[in-house]
Amino acid sequence: GHDAAGVEEAWVLLPGQLAEVLGVDADGDFRLRNEGGSESGFLFRQDFVYVATEGSTEQPPFLVEGKRTQQQAAPQNGTRIFLEGGPTYTVELQRVEGEKVGLAMDWTLPDALGIKTVDQGLAARHNETAPEHLQILPGHFVLAVNDCSKDKDLMVKEMLNAKSIKLLLAQRKTFPATLVKNPDLGLHLAHCQGGPLLLIHELMEGGGACDAYNAIAATELQLRSGDLIEEVNGVQGDAAAMMQEVKTKMELNLVVARPCR
Repeated sequence: GHDAAGVEEAWVLLPGQLAEVLGVDADGDFRLRNEGGSESGFLFRQDFVYVATEGSTEQPPFLVEGKRTQQQAAPQNGTRIFLEGGPTYTVELQRVEGEKVGLAMDWTLPDALGIKTVDQGLAARHNETAPEHLQILPGHFVLAVNDCSKDKDLMVKEMLNAKSIKLLLAQRKTFPATLVKNPDLGLHLAHCQGGPLLLIHELMEGGGACDAYNAIAATELQLRSGDLIEEVNGVQGDAAAMMQEVKTKMELNLVVARPCR
């Protein structure tokens, strides 16, 4: 994983090694220190699968700051934690003639489709038998459909017409961010008419609340172009109402979301 400075693939936890939990955020994501003393950045809790050994009645653990946890190793008593796959995953759907995929989409992101609801159809039928970490769920994102990526119109067309549908999906990462205008926000925001989310279209140069926030935030919690804002000062589900809150208030308590990729 990435280290505390945000360098990708610079932090390693080998099978059988112990790691100390340095911090846990509101989502249950956590930072670890390995046996060599190297510290990770925040690791996404949903990237980990919690497995109890056969016959164990223990519940999957919630990591607590200061405790030590172990990477997957040889079977032993107690509960183990290990990394399985990553924040993106692939599923394949086979269409029965006339059957719909059954996904209602949010189009706010420029290069991916957000899943708003899973209705009756191929996706719901897949979820009936799929393990939890391979289910198609509201809040996740569709990054590609068969060979189509980044072009949302082509992705949707492929879902509507293809008999065999291979979806590349990404889980959702959310985190809080508080911005205080000074007096500028430092963000160029956009949204779809009638949509539920705001899109950070661009980070503007020349200071502003965004620059001040990013200067002190951990690398993985800094605001980026392409991030989504799903709540402003408790207002959610209505992009126009959230934009009004942004325009009229000096302090903005945000909930930010992005695909895990």
